[in-house]
Amino acid sequence: MSFATPPVSNPADTASFNKSTGQIDKVYTMLKESRDTTELDRANTLLDSIDKIQEVFQHEVAQYNDQMLLGDQFFGTSADPTLLNDVRHRNKSLTKQKNDLELDMKNSRARAEQLDRDFLDEREALPETLTSSIIHVLDDYTLVVLMISYVFMMLSCIFVYTAYNLYSISSILTGVGAAFFISILLFIIASIIL
Repeated sequence: MSFATPPVSNPADTASFNKSTGQIDKVYTMLKESRDTTELDRANTLLDSIDKIQEVFQHEVAQYNDQMLLGDQFFGTSADPTLLNDVRHRNKSLTKQKNDLELDMKNSRARAEQLDRDFLDEREALPETLTSSIIHVLDDYTLVVLMISYVFMMLSCIFVYTAYNLYSISSILTGVGAAFFISILLFIIASIIL
C-alpha cells in the first residue's frame, strides 16, 4: 500500500489531507486486519493491569491524605497545646538521651583503644618465648583453692586412717607417707598431662 505525500508541511494541513484522501481509514483497516486475538487479549490484559495499578495508587493517595489529616490533628493549628508540649518534651529528652549514648559510646571506644595499646605494649615487652623449665603451679587463684582443698583432703584422710588404727605413731607415719606418695604420684601425672 502506498501513501500519497501531502503537499504541505503544516501538521493540521497534513491531517486534513489524509482525511480527505481516506488515508486514515486505510491505516485503521490495515491495523484491524493485522491484529489477531492474542494481541487483543494482551491489550485487554494490559488495560486491566493499568486499572489495577490506578486503584492501588488511588488507595495510596487516600492513605497519605488520611495520615496528613491525622498529623494535622496532632501538630496542626487544631492540635491540643498540651499534647504538642508533651511531644516537644519527649523529643528533647530522646535527643538528649541519644547524645548521651553517643558520648558514652565514644568514651568507651577511646577506653578500649587505650587498653588495646596497653596490651600491645605489654606483649611487646614480654620475651618471644616464655621459659618452660619452671612449672608454675600457683599462678591462678583457682589452683590455690584447689591446692588448699587437696591439703585438707589429705589431712582428713590421714586423720581417718590414724583414728581407725587408734592413733598410733606408726599409723600416723604410714598415713603421712601414703599421702606424700599419692601426692607425688598425682603431681607426676599432672606434669605429664599438662
